[in-house]
Amino acid sequence: MKKLTKSEKDYRAWVILNSPMSENKVFVIGLDGATLDVIRPWAREGKLPNLAKIMTQGSFGTLRSTIHPLTAPAWTSFMTGKNPGKHGIFDFISLVPSSHQIRYNNALTRKSPSLWRLLSDAGRKVIVVNVPFTFPPEEVNGILISGLDTPSTESVFTYPPSIREEIKKSFGDYVIMAQYKQGKGLKGYVSAIFQMIEKRTAAVKHLLKNYPWDFFMVVFSATDIVQHTFWKYMDQNHPQYNKDGAVQYGNVILDVYRKIDSEIGHLMESFDERTTLIIMSDHGAGPLKKVIYLNKWLEQHNLLHFCQSNNKVLESTALARKLLGKCKKNLPKSAKNIISKVFPEIKSKVDSYLATSFIDWSRTKAFSFGVHGNIIINLRGRQPQGTVQQGTEYEDLRSEIITRLSTLADPETGEAVVEKVHRREELYHGNYVQDAPDIIIQWKDYAYTAQKDFGEGVKSVFQARDKFEFSEIEHNGSHRLDGVLMMSGKPIKVGTEIKGSEIIDLAPTILYLMGMEIPVEMDGKILTSALIKDYTETHPIVYGKTIHEDTVEAVTTYSHEEAEKIERRLKDLGYL
Repeated sequence: MKKLTKSEKDYRAWVILNSPMSENKVFVIGLDGATLDVIRPWAREGKLPNLAKIMTQGSFGTLRSTIHPLTAPAWTSFMTGKNPGKHGIFDFISLVPSSHQIRYNNALTRKSPSLWRLLSDAGRKVIVVNVPFTFPPEEVNGILISGLDTPSTESVFTYPPSIREEIKKSFGDYVIMAQYKQGKGLKGYVSAIFQMIEKRTAAVKHLLKNYPWDFFMVVFSATDIVQHTFWKYMDQNHPQYNKDGAVQYGNVILDVYRKIDSEIGHLMESFDERTTLIIMSDHGAGPLKKVIYLNKWLEQHNLLHFCQSNNKVLESTALARKLLGKCKKNLPKSAKNIISKVFPEIKSKVDSYLATSFIDWSRTKAFSFGVHGNIIINLRGRQPQGTVQQGTEYEDLRSEIITRLSTLADPETGEAVVEKVHRREELYHGNYVQDAPDIIIQWKDYAYTAQKDFGEGVKSVFQARDKFEFSEIEHNGSHRLDGVLMMSGKPIKVGTEIKGSEIIDLAPTILYLMGMEIPVEMDGKILTSALIKDYTETHPIVYGKTIHEDTVEAVTTYSHEEAEKIERRLKDLGYL
């Protein structure tokens, strides 16, 4: 559990003395990965009546995510109102400084106070449920149940800790993330997703009934995970569309949206006229065309080299994976269950060994790391066996890679796959820019995604997405830059389209709606275009000084066992 630092306690006292209280309450519903591309037509057809009502009686539009449009930086940017260069989270994983050791990021990695920290310090009652990257739960003036980065319900994932037992006693086990279970198939996975929605809604209703709040937030992750797996069944234009599968699973995504729409309607019944409702997503969604193996691309351009002495080991590893993959088709269920439990742990250890041992660092100038598309230069003085000199050589190499990547095209279609290649300082600003990858690749419409590889069994740069080990889960839907924003309530305009909103805008907007000063270091703007004139004229914007919290580099964010659980979850979602 995250403890308050001295600076945080000083800041809390300062805010309470200087922040005027407001009667406004804000309820935020996060629909992870939700997109207007499906919401808008379904709302018009009457399939999502509650979302349609909010869009009609309030304001709505797209919400631009971070680059990359990825869970970790996007949700952290939402809760801080800052770009990743200020909060320090760029991906699910990061490299431990001066090593090749991989660390899984969580709330301990964040270098900036959260929205609920600021509200708590001002004396507001907050309840926060299932927001990604809130583990371990911090001490708030209210209740916090952590989200995606929670290893399991065996962890201390609530503040106060007593809430965990209270929830379990009230309606049974809480579900952090629906999981595919061996032998249950895709039907079982769909059932688990709906059970997750029901459990989460039950927790929210219980907290609403029994605890006071000024700010309440819950994130429904079902919209994201169902789109990752079932997009192709819905979209006849998807390159992997399967008509037989579409008959069975073509409405799964719609059914999830309809279920959540219904639950939103029930939650709205408890709102009074002081409540402003915000519905938002961290990014959008769309079809995934192919996976790009950047380390293979770097190898083809002589920028990365694998150890030749390990070729036989690499071949053996690839063969072992293929043989194990065939087991899922031929072994009895009991044997599959044993292998499905053991193999992920073996594979995790193999991957870690490959990452550090099979690359010839003495001849490698650059390597791919993380999700979507990042390249790190093997820089002297920063990497353990750096080969590229800082200064001119570093900049020349970045320019060379950017130029080459800019012309990358799908060999089958000839379609350009890169929208733009960024130097990190072109995207981010702040004290933690140096922690970002040196090069960030923005894929065209994010219909492509990058995957790390270590040379074993990878024959080409472009490949179709494989199913995950021992399951039918297939990653065929991916993220998009534009998510969803809807707002309704007394201060909100009716029938207005919100234009130009970004995910970093919501934290300062929420603080403003709740009568608080806006920290000057927030990058986001207040979305005054969605607010009625009378409200903005009678509620002047007040900016206040940010008092920095004490930050300590968290080298270890999880125990070994917890890290394995997080790795498994991220792989099940197609992120690793």
